[in-house]
Amino acid sequence: MTLNVVKKTQLEWEYDSLAVYMDSKVAWNQLKQEVIEFCVNEEIELYRLKDLPHVIAKELASEFIALLPQPSGSEIIADGQHAIELEQRLQWKSKFEKICAEATLLQGNYHKLGTYVRDPSAWFYLKETVLLFCLREEIHLYDIVTLRYAQAEYLMNLFVELISVPLDREFLGDKQFALEVEKRQEWKRRYLAFREQSDAEMHREHRIADLSVGHQFIRTGQIRSRTLLTFQDMDDLLSDEKFNSPDILKSKPFPLTELAPIDAEPIQALIDQVEKDVFLPIVHEGHWIYLLRTKGEWSIHDSQPFADGSIFSNDGLNLTERQRSIYMNCIDFLAKMHREQDFGAVVYLTSGQQPVGNDYECGTHVVTAWRMLADRDYVKPTHDQILMELLNRQVPNWRELKQSREANRTSSHSASSHHGMERLDGTQSSSSKEASGEKENHQAAMTKTIDTMQGLSQSTVARRDKQETGVGTVGRDSELGEEEIKRLASVEAFDPSSNLRRTRPESSNGRSDLPPTTFTTQSFTIPTEREKEFLRRIAELDNALEELLNKAEEFKEIKQAKIKELTGKVEFERKQGRTKALEQNESILSMQEEIKKYEQAEVAARTIHEAISGALVDYKKHPTYESYILFQGKADEVIKAYSHTLATHRNKDKIVAYNILGLIAGLVVFYLAYAAIDYFSDPKRRGCSIWQTDSGKKVNRIEDAVDALNPMQMPIQAF
Repeated sequence: MTLNVVKKTQLEWEYDSLAVYMDSKVAWNQLKQEVIEFCVNEEIELYRLKDLPHVIAKELASEFIALLPQPSGSEIIADGQHAIELEQRLQWKSKFEKICAEATLLQGNYHKLGTYVRDPSAWFYLKETVLLFCLREEIHLYDIVTLRYAQAEYLMNLFVELISVPLDREFLGDKQFALEVEKRQEWKRRYLAFREQSDAEMHREHRIADLSVGHQFIRTGQIRSRTLLTFQDMDDLLSDEKFNSPDILKSKPFPLTELAPIDAEPIQALIDQVEKDVFLPIVHEGHWIYLLRTKGEWSIHDSQPFADGSIFSNDGLNLTERQRSIYMNCIDFLAKMHREQDFGAVVYLTSGQQPVGNDYECGTHVVTAWRMLADRDYVKPTHDQILMELLNRQVPNWRELKQSREANRTSSHSASSHHGMERLDGTQSSSSKEASGEKENHQAAMTKTIDTMQGLSQSTVARRDKQETGVGTVGRDSELGEEEIKRLASVEAFDPSSNLRRTRPESSNGRSDLPPTTFTTQSFTIPTEREKEFLRRIAELDNALEELLNKAEEFKEIKQAKIKELTGKVEFERKQGRTKALEQNESILSMQEEIKKYEQAEVAARTIHEAISGALVDYKKHPTYESYILFQGKADEVIKAYSHTLATHRNKDKIVAYNILGLIAGLVVFYLAYAAIDYFSDPKRRGCSIWQTDSGKKVNRIEDAVDALNPMQMPIQAF
């Protein structure tokens, strides 16, 4: 059996349903044999028209009819016409397959895209319009998830607002119609611009960003002292079970201005435990700080000094630009976490231990603060010691990797000593220095911004000096120094296995002059316990609907497998010359009936899923008792109409076998239950009576009668 036979059978089953896309249903019925034969020969899955918007499906169907072979006037014309028709068919087939593939992707991600929309019900009812617009304009809307959350949310809500206006020239008028078309085109240009920018940032970040200290070492063979800890690094350090406090609750590290509602719930759960102190590690604009609640009072803890270089801020006027941004966003964050209730004054404190020019040790100060809260005897480590701890934790075999890398480097150096490689005295040839200088100039020209939504693991920090010192970025150092150069005046790349450091002085103005982040804290509200229970039950219903949809897909797969099996049987019978007996073949008739039942079950499952999902969208929008009554009525109606189809067994052989197995299992369970009851009802545990002989039972009866004569077992009135 070939693939074409399967397609042919599938098309035969769904041929009549495709008539809705044709101008003439009568002509479509007359062309059935010709269309099926043409689709089989050209390997065209025409039944996929049902997955497309009606307008596009109708256009493609009209073009398809025009492609059907037409009788030729002469041999010469036929030869020339054949080449033209063949080219047209190939173009149409390519176009059809591309549209079908795009529609499948968009439909598969449609529900997820609705999470960005303020009005999910509008998004649900606009599905046909959205598909039509995206397919016509060749917009890959599902790629919007690669954008920042705030960007995606803005674009999606603007898109819904634009797409909700029907493009009807008679209704809108020529002027307004042209204006609406231009609005949609402007949205398309803006979306493509965001996508282009996002792709460029992603490619740049993937080239230069390190996911962790361990990743930096694996990638480069060294660790830079000026390495800023990433989310992965902070999580590894703060999750160390040796540093836990029963009186202080600690959250996972999170970005202050891009906290999604789903990530806010566990933090809310910590804050709601008012009898406990809370420690919240936070990153904002590439800088690690922490929020601390002690005895009900909140405070922000920084490690860099205030704007005037001091560590005291009585009036809050001497905060740096970034510290003001941190303060305002922390206030906004706490207001939402406390559901707009009073949470008292928030004090901004700093240890001042990270001076201007040191823009990489902030994570170390946060980790140290937590460990000293959990363990008063903890000795404060240096930033290098923290990096070494991470290296040992993330790459336990780093010494073996280093030795292997050095061995490879030595062999390569011996073979290429005259090609700009490093010399044994630690210097570089002129060509290597020039290449290094060009690389540094190129890196200095690039400005990078923190993507706090995706975290430090995929981002770098904007710098205004000559070399970036962002998230684990690594540069090649040009000279080997014998003496230590202080960290505050140099970039240090250290060898984890020795105390020798290769240094190069670098000027730095820190990161306090970074521009504030473009996107402010995402709006969200923390649900009450009743709302959480409501959301839990909604999620349970969503899961049940998802399982039903998966069942519909299972029915579809079984149906297709049955069609394939049936096609094979039919082909076998035809090859054996038993074509006339096909209509009376009980096996084939039984399979056809079974296929029909699976098709009906698939339709029933999808109908129930779509109807209840649509009604659920409206109910979630207005979850009142009256809305629930309407929702329940719609659900009961569709369940009553289609549940019988799903309750009908589609394979009688299986149900008979299951019933026999069930009967046997029931008898076994009954037998074991009776035996257990009989055994435990005998105080002397003399075994189950079922397994005893008749004479043995009589002996047991005598033994029981003897025991019954015990005066202690008889009522007092008997004496």
